[in-house]
Amino acid sequence: MFTQCDLAEPNRLHADKSIGSKDTFMEESEGMAVEEDMDQMSKTKQPTKQNSDPKSIPKIIKNGNLSFEVDDLADAKVKVDGFIKSMESYFEDEQYNSSRHHNSYALTIRVPTIKFEELVALIESGVGKLEYKNISAHDVSEEYVDLNIRLKNNLAYLDQYKEVLKKAKSIKEILNVKERIRNLEIEIESKKGRIQFLDNRVSLATLQVQLNQKIKNVSTEVLFTKRVKDAFKNGYAAFLSFLIIIINLWPFMILVIGLLVFKRRIFRLFKRSVKS
Repeated sequence: MFTQCDLAEPNRLHADKSIGSKDTFMEESEGMAVEEDMDQMSKTKQPTKQNSDPKSIPKIIKNGNLSFEVDDLADAKVKVDGFIKSMESYFEDEQYNSSRHHNSYALTIRVPTIKFEELVALIESGVGKLEYKNISAHDVSEEYVDLNIRLKNNLAYLDQYKEVLKKAKSIKEILNVKERIRNLEIEIESKKGRIQFLDNRVSLATLQVQLNQKIKNVSTEVLFTKRVKDAFKNGYAAFLSFLIIIINLWPFMILVIGLLVFKRRIFRLFKRSVKS
């Protein structure tokens, strides 16, 4: 006869198998759900740009280049310094160059865009003789709008991938989602950097200013006198250098003098040694 325990054993084994099958099915279903979410996100097209007119939010980068001939370079530089201070601007780069024929300043100025034209007018009227001028404006409104839309889309995708990462169970799924998140974060940082660069160039215009002062020709007589003075100085310096060299060689000088003084005696001693 079968006992009650014997009859219950097959039923328990059948129930355990059913539970194991359900767990496996749930894990597979979750894995399939993660893959389906990632496939759906990868196949989803980028949202189309909204009908935004770039001209409604103009982003203009302004640049200028001015070159002047001045009579007094120091005075012209002081004037430019005053203009810069009054326009709430600053020097991004400042270089001074001096040569035989001219002295010059090469200045790179960053000025608020709204004050760009005013600063140009001040420098033109109060520095010196204008020799060269070039003003340009570059519209980056379309690029700016496009970058912001793409950045917004990438941030939305990043949030979605983070939600998918929470559902991932296997190591393969986790690594796959993390790789996509890493690539998205790189794109986001790149777009943020470009937007910041454009913001800086749009808010602050760049103005290059060149100040040149020609050196007047010196008379021939003055040049000759200067060359004679330089020749005496150079000769005196060369004599001192030669004297120092001689002093450094004093042991060899004594040896040479000794050989010359005792040359005959040494020669006689040498002959006697040969004869003997």
